[in-house]
Amino acid sequence: MYFNLGFKDSVKADQFVRDATGHLQSATLNAFLNFPLQGKLGVYAIGGGGWYQRNVDARSQVLGPGTVCEPAWKLWGIVCTNGLIVTPQTLSSNSVSAGGYNIGGGFTYRLTKQAKIYVEGRYHHANTSDGRTSVFPVTVGLRW
Repeated sequence: MYFNLGFKDSVKADQFVRDATGHLQSATLNAFLNFPLQGKLGVYAIGGGGWYQRNVDARSQVLGPGTVCEPAWKLWGIVCTNGLIVTPQTLSSNSVSAGGYNIGGGFTYRLTKQAKIYVEGRYHHANTSDGRTSVFPVTVGLRW
């Protein structure tokens, strides 16, 4: 899975990370339980575990001693003491990885003997070192 983690413009401005970008990628192994309904409709449950990696990037900037820490800087691995930067640190990019799990379900509509359209919602969670990483993407696709 690849999931774009866009930052809201208001967050970028408030946290002084104007050019911030981010994404989450994962490789998972999942169990799939299919429950056909009458006609062409079906529902299914899906869940499993895997490896998750979150990356964030920002325009490189040096944060000097005495700078007040912003909450979002934790995503970049910036270390704060009593809410302040103590030693010079560079805010540029950071990557964290961890094991995690996902669980969800969806609906299918059969188009042909083999092809189905599906709509799926799945919760993904990983306990990364800087806090938890959670997303809930909704996917629409074609399965055959």
